[in-house]
Formats: sequence, C-alpha cells, structure tokens
Amino acid sequence: MNDLEGKRISKSFSIRKNGLENAIKQAVFWRDESIRALNELGAGYTDRHSK
Repeated sequence: MNDLEGKRISKSFSIRKNGLENAIKQAVFWRDESIRALNELGAGYTDRHSK
C-alpha cells in the first residue's frame, strides 16, 4: 500500500509474540484501517485492494 505521496507503507506483526491467528487479525485490522484513512484523504483504494 502507498501513501498519498506514493511512498510505500507497511507494518509487521510478530507471530512469535502474538501467535499466528492474532498476528493475522492485527495485520488485517491495520490494513483495513489504513485503507479507510487513506480513502478519507482521497486515495481511491477499492474493496479489491484489501482482499
């Protein structure tokens, strides 16, 4: 995913610290919230970007 200036943004979630399921849930939540926030600023991400 890229910010409004085209810079790639990412975040990682430790499986070792959080367990596989929690790490996946945290990553999905972060991605969905990031896309929502970027769209509020006019980024134009669609539902297909998060699936």
